[in-house]
Amino acid sequence: MDLQSYLNEAESVERDGVAAIASAADADALEAARIAFLGDRQGRVKALQEALRTIAKEDKPAAGKRFNEARSRLDAALADRSTTIARAAAVGTREDLSLPARRQWRGAKHPVTLVIEEIEEIFREAREYCVSRSQTCRGLIKRKFFYVFTCEYCFSHYVVAFFLFLTRYHLLLDDWRGYLLSFFALAGLTNVYLSLFGRLRVEIKSERLDVAAKEEADSSQAMR
Repeated sequence: MDLQSYLNEAESVERDGVAAIASAADADALEAARIAFLGDRQGRVKALQEALRTIAKEDKPAAGKRFNEARSRLDAALADRSTTIARAAAVGTREDLSLPARRQWRGAKHPVTLVIEEIEEIFREAREYCVSRSQTCRGLIKRKFFYVFTCEYCFSHYVVAFFLFLTRYHLLLDDWRGYLLSFFALAGLTNVYLSLFGRLRVEIKSERLDVAAKEEADSSQAMR
């Protein structure tokens, strides 16, 4: 498959996937759309990923970038539609659109959230490039090198090893065993903090969705 055919196919998968997800009326229909496009075995995105192998070497960076864009667009559309369906299920009743609308005060994002989103946006392009290279490079060593920058846990081990080499820090013992103990201790502690941070972000996002659904339900009851 040449580059232009691949780009056209990626455009078609993205367009059809967004349309199918947006037209899903309930959770079952949304799940069917997810399996059809984002399924791990027979989804169209999976087929598009496998088609990267047939792209010429010089065209793989452009094809990989387009694949990541299409996958990210479908993931975002799926998350948005899932939130909308969940809110509608929480409300439980259909709103009467003939009633006059009421103005609602909507708050702004927290400054810390804005800073986090800006930092993520800065590093997103570099991470997407590394993801693409980790999938399209021919050599195993090259793929593994770029994969390190896409996995926080793998990257933490290399950072720990670098600082141990730089500071000559050892734990309990003065010989090579002390360096080995310090490496596993610091790497384990780093992974614990990464796991806690990831879990905290998931809980914060879940609480926000619950609050938004509750506010939507209270607003609907007040309008009735």
